Amino acid sequence: MIAAEVTNTSSDFGQLEPIVTAATAELERAGITDTPNVVVADAGYWHQEQMEAVVDRGIQVLIPPDAGKRKGARPGWDGGAYAFMRRVLDTDHGGGLYRKRQGMIEPVFADTKFNRRIDRFQRRGRSACRSEWRLITATHNLLKLFRQPDGARRGLKGTQGRKPLRLETAAPGIRSRARCRTPPRSGRLRNSHGAKR
Repeated sequence: MIAAEVTNTSSDFGQLEPIVTAATAELERAGITDTPNVVVADAGYWHQEQMEAVVDRGIQVLIPPDAGKRKGARPGWDGGAYAFMRRVLDTDHGGGLYRKRQGMIEPVFADTKFNRRIDRFQRRGRSACRSEWRLITATHNLLKLFRQPDGARRGLKGTQGRKPLRLETAAPGIRSRARCRTPPRSGRLRNSHGAKR
């Protein structure tokens, strides 16, 4: 992840230009002068004025005007930029770039929520949550580097050729990974009536 921001609005509408600006600023601070070539986002980020502002910077924007669940176009969203974006996404090049979005972006949230078990903020207040989110994303980047199998070639000590660290728990014979917050669950879960789920 290059940039991470927290907002108190539930929709992504209006968040495109601020996050592109933040990502560009982070790249400049890192000494990278090249700007991104393409910005890919889901339909919730559609904000025509912000999209035009990003395009004016020389960055191509690929955002479908329709959500994937919708059959057909949104009412009133025909012609102009909507039709143009649908045509671009129907091309092999545009569609190929957009299809990469799900494989690049969604795994970050899956890893954070399910593997790392971070599904809510521990601190309160927007600035505290922003700091916590930036720490979470920074550690995501570090873990990504650490887990790379070719890390040894880049001078990084990764998990290549090593077994995961294990700790003994209170119960003899049961082992859990050191990075788990809770002990592993037994085979099947039971609901409040005792029935197996």
